[in-house]
Amino acid sequence: MTDTLTPIPDAPDGTVSGGFIYENEHPQLQIPFTACIGARRLEGKTLSITEAFVSGLMPPNANFDRTTMALQFDFEGFTISLFVEADVEKIGDSISPNYKMRFCNPTASHLAPLRHIINSHLAGDLITMDRFLG
Repeated sequence: MTDTLTPIPDAPDGTVSGGFIYENEHPQLQIPFTACIGARRLEGKTLSITEAFVSGLMPPNANFDRTTMALQFDFEGFTISLFVEADVEKIGDSISPNYKMRFCNPTASHLAPLRHIINSHLAGDLITMDRFLG
């Protein structure tokens, strides 16, 4: 056994928030959700605990804006909305409806319920109100 520590690699570009080492440290999952930004509703494509990929209409100057959005999950008999502050990044050309929403603080108060939703989805468990609140 040695007393040397393995060095932690530097972040690739310094843009990963929340103390994560690599940008793709958390996999994107195809969980059904809607991203609500003001009166706009964008279709959720994929989701992780650090970012979401969405598709829909945004203002032309929305690229690189910071916005508050609600991640809306519709379950049988109830809906859960988690409010997240995110940086908007346009994916593709100027007419593409696709956006990457990078969460500014992925360890904020939305983390615990989002992890529960992701873990339940991965396990194939049904999400019920009593299990979500209990």
